[in-house]
Amino acid sequence: MNHIKQLLSQNISTTRLKLWQLLLLLTLVWIAPMVLPEALWQHYTPYIIAALLAMYIVLSRTIRNVLRLTSYDAILIERFFILLSFLVPTVYGIFYGFRHGFEPFVTISLVISGFLSVLLIVGILIHVKKSNNYYHGVSKNDLFS
Repeated sequence: MNHIKQLLSQNISTTRLKLWQLLLLLTLVWIAPMVLPEALWQHYTPYIIAALLAMYIVLSRTIRNVLRLTSYDAILIERFFILLSFLVPTVYGIFYGFRHGFEPFVTISLVISGFLSVLLIVGILIHVKKSNNYYHGVSKNDLFS
């Protein structure tokens, strides 16, 4: 975990920005559509989609350029966003179920997304444990041979 903490707290190129700040902003852009109220969506859908799409494109290109120039682990960051795609709806579904009842479809969706979230968390933990043996997905033994 110290390795991840060190990577996320390093400055990006010559700026004062840190990678964790970009990832946090990209995470908020990723999650924002799920938590915006319906009334806002009804009146401003094209503007919301355009703004979120523009922010996502700018942030993802920035992060991709940063990852090319540094030794950051792009696969771990991708796994984090895939985990978010399952984890946020799971949490939202649990709250929805407590408020409105757990219907069969909600329950099945929660079980599937919860199972996938657990698998992704285990995959991330294994990746972090074994990441010292690889550099950008290539085994260090193969790289140096």
